[in-house]
Amino acid sequence: MITRSTTIATVDRPNEVFSGVAISKDGKSILAETRVLGSNMRITNPDDMYIHQMFPMIIPKDFGDYDLPPFRMAIMAPSVDDYGNIYFRAKSPVGVGQTFEWWEENAKEFLPSYESDLATVQQQEFIEHYIIRELVGEGMAVREAWEAVYQDSKAIGNYTDSKNHVNEHQLTGSRRVGKLFDLATPKRIIKGAKGGLLQIGGGYDVSGATRPLGFVQKVNDKNAVTLMAVGQIVLNKVD
Repeated sequence: MITRSTTIATVDRPNEVFSGVAISKDGKSILAETRVLGSNMRITNPDDMYIHQMFPMIIPKDFGDYDLPPFRMAIMAPSVDDYGNIYFRAKSPVGVGQTFEWWEENAKEFLPSYESDLATVQQQEFIEHYIIRELVGEGMAVREAWEAVYQDSKAIGNYTDSKNHVNEHQLTGSRRVGKLFDLATPKRIIKGAKGGLLQIGGGYDVSGATRPLGFVQKVNDKNAVTLMAVGQIVLNKVD
């Protein structure tokens, strides 16, 4: 069993930008999708295949004897349009500039029919397990993958010591690892175990070892605007 605590490093795919909005289930072929998924869409009832492509299912029981129900995670960081709607589309600005509380409230409005919400602490742990599995699938040893998530994430994020570092947020769909993008940077906002909110990960202004993907910070002021974090949105209805 993989335990969570302290971050891997050597996948060499900087600046590989996702050119569509969804990828196939095998993680190999890029779909030339131009639709956008979100609450402001002309797509009011996204088809199941599209949901499956953009939000792969995580089944905690695949990682051991866990009771947490299956859920879906987004393959990339969310964006926010000029009307305050969350959406997912590659080559879009990441949705920073909102308050933490805004993400807490609006995550539920993203796709309410799929019970969208911010990830819980428990769900985040399995998202990290899933990322480790993707890294292993890319050729990393298990220990190396664990270290890239919990000790030094410079190889999978946009950090000061990452290859081809950019001193600003990259567009969504950057730095691919398996079927996933935008890992470790920007930070993700999740629900705390005892209420409140937490931030996970780092940013372009720190090193990969200083704030690896698994680094956790408490949000002290929900009303503060964050320029470094976006919501970690999950879908709790998987059918």
